[in-house]
Amino acid sequence: MTLANLAAHAPAWYELLHQVGLQRRRSLAARTASRAGWFGLGVVAGSGLAVLLTPRSGPEVRERLSWQARRARDYVAPAGNGPEGERSRATAAP
Repeated sequence: MTLANLAAHAPAWYELLHQVGLQRRRSLAARTASRAGWFGLGVVAGSGLAVLLTPRSGPEVRERLSWQARRARDYVAPAGNGPEGERSRATAAP
């Protein structure tokens, strides 16, 4: 048995650490970020496919998307609430 042959059959460091129970685990934040990234990629891919496969024309799709975006924006930050709404009311008052 040669040294090169022995090195080829030796286990990797990760495998040795795993056998002993000392393997490195990624942090919870790293695992969560990875999962969120994959989820986001799936959302983008799914919405892209939905837009491509819709039976509507381009202008209809854009109009509907802008309507839904306005609806979501109004749901998240209704008009008159938040810092922008407070400032606009403060400056508009006599």
